Amino acid sequence: MEKRPKEAESEACLSLWELERLIVRYIVDSYNQKVDARMGDQSRIARWEGGCSGALAVLGERELDICLMRRESRTVYRRGYLQFANLVYRGDCLGGYAGEKVVIRYNPRDITTLLVYQEEDGKDVFVARAHAQDLETEQLSLAEAKAMSRRIREQGRLVSNQSILSEVLSRDREVRRIRQENQQGTKPGVEQRNPCPAKGVSESKGLTYLTHDKDKESSQASSELTAEQLLLHYASSSSPAPSSEQPSLASEDDDDEGVIPYDQIPDVEVYPIDELRGGRIGRW
Repeated sequence: MEKRPKEAESEACLSLWELERLIVRYIVDSYNQKVDARMGDQSRIARWEGGCSGALAVLGERELDICLMRRESRTVYRRGYLQFANLVYRGDCLGGYAGEKVVIRYNPRDITTLLVYQEEDGKDVFVARAHAQDLETEQLSLAEAKAMSRRIREQGRLVSNQSILSEVLSRDREVRRIRQENQQGTKPGVEQRNPCPAKGVSESKGLTYLTHDKDKESSQASSELTAEQLLLHYASSSSPAPSSEQPSLASEDDDDEGVIPYDQIPDVEVYPIDELRGGRIGRW
């Protein structure tokens, strides 16, 4: 399993909700419609339907909400207001339930709308919808609401529908900016590097190239010299160790180690490799 890259968050172009929708669409429209290799010519959805005893009952929208949504209890305030996840909600038909306990059901992926129920004979009866004030047209998950509330408190501000709306709008602007930069093929927050150094800016690599060019000119000028004259030439042209007053032009990243001066070549006796392996000279 690959590790999460460092630039994953900055280059993200899908929200978790959009990713989930794509996965569900693939499973429903593609994967389940294909033939199951274990069943020959039968698709996966056909195999599942074949295992059902009779026709399945079609559930209503409110019944599905009861099965799929999360459940909480809240008290209705005057004029039909509710409070949930640091947000204030209002339902048009909740004014008559002021002071009463009600059951709310919500989708954790989007808590801008709550479904309000009242318990009657052990069953939840649908009453009304309650919408987050000033956030009716936005989308906000429960996890995002909690994170935004913490961030607002850390900044010393009051947590309210208006302050959370400001965070939501800031989030949407950031998402649009990242998507636009990804479509243009640039990484957000990273400046494009200029491959050519600016004029007047000295770089170690560029200085090294200049020294290489000088070495090339000197080598061309001395190409007609004899071998002994070449060695003497290199020995005389070797520069001493750089001092603090005159910094070296060579960079630490250079791969060129230079030519060893003639007077610095050690006088070492060379032995045949067979004699070394045979143990006749030293130890191998």
